[in-house]
Amino acid sequence: MSATEIPVFFIRTSRDLEWAYSQGPRIVLYPNNREKNVNSLRHSGLTHIFINHGESDKSVNQSKMLMAYDHLFVGGRLAEERLSEAELPLRPQQVVHVGRPQAELALEYRHQTNKIKRILYAPTWEGGISATSYSSVNSVGLSLLQQLADSKQYEIRIKPHPLTGTSQPSAAAALAKMRNMPAVDFYDASSSIHDLMNWSDIIICDVSAVLNEYLVTGKPIVLCNILGKDLCLEELSRAYPSSKAAYVLQPAGSIIDILEEIESGDPLLDERRETRLHSMGEGGALQRFESALLKCLSNA
Repeated sequence: MSATEIPVFFIRTSRDLEWAYSQGPRIVLYPNNREKNVNSLRHSGLTHIFINHGESDKSVNQSKMLMAYDHLFVGGRLAEERLSEAELPLRPQQVVHVGRPQAELALEYRHQTNKIKRILYAPTWEGGISATSYSSVNSVGLSLLQQLADSKQYEIRIKPHPLTGTSQPSAAAALAKMRNMPAVDFYDASSSIHDLMNWSDIIICDVSAVLNEYLVTGKPIVLCNILGKDLCLEELSRAYPSSKAAYVLQPAGSIIDILEEIESGDPLLDERRETRLHSMGEGGALQRFESALLKCLSNA
């Protein structure tokens, strides 16, 4: 963790958790929907709020486990629609739109992209099961990086998800090759993804929260379609609505052709603005988050 003045407690055992909750907290915020949360959720006298660690179209954001929380703080309408489409039994006032405060605070908006020089490749990991595997690392990642390197036109940085390679040995092997590419600067988990987003002119990513947070910058996005070469753009946007804001790189496609299309006019500029509103809502996310939290405190 970064240095902070907020008190931090490391909860090692259930007894430690019992002690922490005996100290008088009223609200618990959850950035991840992990199984161990059940040890905390059983405390019915507390208000439990799921804030998520990223807003994305991944199927894990449609989990029925989300119904255990008193409130779900989400980015905007897109997240609530995603929950409704999964036919989850949402309760009145359970879903609260707060945007993504950390993205607004950390990211710089750029009105227009002219010449692309700095490229960030930020793939997600391969997931714990095949149904949640959205990573391009062991499919198109090496190819697109090689295309960029061969062109000798760009500064290239890669920041993979910290868990990349933990489920699939092939992903670990591909990542090792990327790390050794001389034309690519490699950044590990200790580096700030937001700093790299601000540095870049464009991002290449997968279906993940990286795509949605990058919308705050206003800059172009390229999405790697690893979900099947026969999945047309209409089907892709239906399954993953945020993809409407991105240029789609097909498995055998040319990343150079896409970059040239963007530099010639950036036809998805308006679509990115609309998707940001749909995904994150209007600006002022920190104020909305604080107001929603204070309202929960007053009712706790």
